Formats: sequence, C-alpha cells, structure tokens
Amino acid sequence: MTNQDSHNQPELERIQTDGTLSAHHNPLPAEISCAVSDYGPQARCYPRHFAVKIKRAADKSPVQQLVTLKKLHPPLTKFANAELLDRFKISDEWVIDGLLAEEAEMLIRQATEKGFNVSLLNFDDSKVPYALRGIYRMLVKQYPLGVIPKSEYAPLISVLHEHMSDRNLAEVLSLFTGKENALALNDIYKSVTTHRPNDKAFDSVKQKLIAQGIATWTEEVDLSDFEHMWTVNQHRYALYEVQPNRYAIMEVDARAMVLIEEERIAEKVIQQMLDHGNTILDKSWLSNK
Repeated sequence: MTNQDSHNQPELERIQTDGTLSAHHNPLPAEISCAVSDYGPQARCYPRHFAVKIKRAADKSPVQQLVTLKKLHPPLTKFANAELLDRFKISDEWVIDGLLAEEAEMLIRQATEKGFNVSLLNFDDSKVPYALRGIYRMLVKQYPLGVIPKSEYAPLISVLHEHMSDRNLAEVLSLFTGKENALALNDIYKSVTTHRPNDKAFDSVKQKLIAQGIATWTEEVDLSDFEHMWTVNQHRYALYEVQPNRYAIMEVDARAMVLIEEERIAEKVIQQMLDHGNTILDKSWLSNK
C-alpha cells in the first residue's frame, strides 16, 4: 500500500472512468475493506473518490490481460486494443481513478481473483475544490487509508480550526470522512467548545500535521503578480480542462500554457480564475488553428 498521492506518479498510466460496477460482495483484506467501506459515497456534489493500482500478472500475456481487464472494467472497452497494448508497453502498472467506494471495492476484488496484484491508492482528489486540495492532500498523507483514529479526531479539528473557517473545515472533513456536511460542522462546534482536547493530544496531532506540511498549505500566499490574469487581462487568459476538474492555465493569443512552478500558488490562481469567470476552453481548442 503506498502513501504517495496517486496523482504524483507520472510513471503510472491513468484512465479516468465514468462507469459503474456491481456484484456480490465477498470479504476484502482488512485494510482495504476498512479504507473503502467505512465511509460510503455521500449524497452531495463531491462524493468521495478512490484510485486503484493494477499491476500486470506475470503468468498472462499482454493480450490475455487486456481481454481480462476489459471484462473487469467496462469503461476500457472504449479504447482500441492496439492503444491499450501500447500503454502496457510503457508501464506494467496502471492506475484507474475517479472510482466511487463500491466501484473501487468491486474492482479490487475481481482483479485480485483474476491474479492481478492490486492495491488501493490514496484518494482521488479530482472532485475536491481547488481551494481545499492542499489541506485534503495533507490529510491523505497523514491518514492514507482514510481512517482518522477516534483519539485524534477532536484534536485534528482543533488544530485545523486555527487555520480555517468553520465552513471550509466542515467541507474538508465531509470530503475526507464521508460525513454529511452538517454532521461535520456539529463535530467542529463540539471540538472547539464542550469537547476540547487536552493540550497533550492537541500538541501530538499538531506535530504530525507540521511534519506533513500544514504550514505550507495554510500560510497566506501573495497572488498580486498573477491578479491581472482574472482582472484587467482576463480576456488574455483562460482555463483548459485537462481532466474533470483539473485545469491548465492558457495564454489565449499565444496558444501557450502558463506554468507556475509552485503547486499551491498555481491552484490558488486557478481558483481565482474560476471564481472570476475566466473562459473555460472547449476540448477542441488545442486542435483548432
């Protein structure tokens, strides 16, 4: 089981899926069952998503594995066999992301039964609002299976509450744990009033989050050098949706991508552009001259 964010592994082939799976539920290994099943998908606009890594089975040829994978994961049928075989030549490992809990659980079970080496990766954050992704990723690093120990839940809320509004903190907790937003908000109120953690518990969790980079994601960022992109020069800059809810900044006239080296700044700039209504380019834009 890897603790690395699945979106930071360029060597793995990714396939974004919009398909669904269903079948009889058999027991899963404890750590996977805990990670997937404890928090079901939410009936809200940002259901929790997962990513699954599948490694090619040593006893099967590429063609045999291709046929098996298509049966296991129907969205793969939209790809030509030759294209999928080319992808297997690049890497023996694939990541299939954008999966709801029951889809991830089913894919893990069926692929394991077919002899593939399968693991649950850290959660897919493509459905998380840009403004909250930094904190969300920090929680993924600290709690890679998505299970916050009961003894750390209230201290965690108290530490994050020092840096976030009630609304944003409730949103992050809801996205990460699968709780309804209103229940997460109630947990916040209790954790900072009647159920405040003791200093030892608070400091212990705080040190863990410091080690995961909480300072980087909570400090104020100066965006003044980029403000023109969503104000006076808004017409010159647009967003290109590379994957669902993942954007690249484009300079329209130059037909060039704008690179911002620091990820947290890039995401805040993109959020500002979304908030201010910058154009989102059609998928065909890059191919049009």
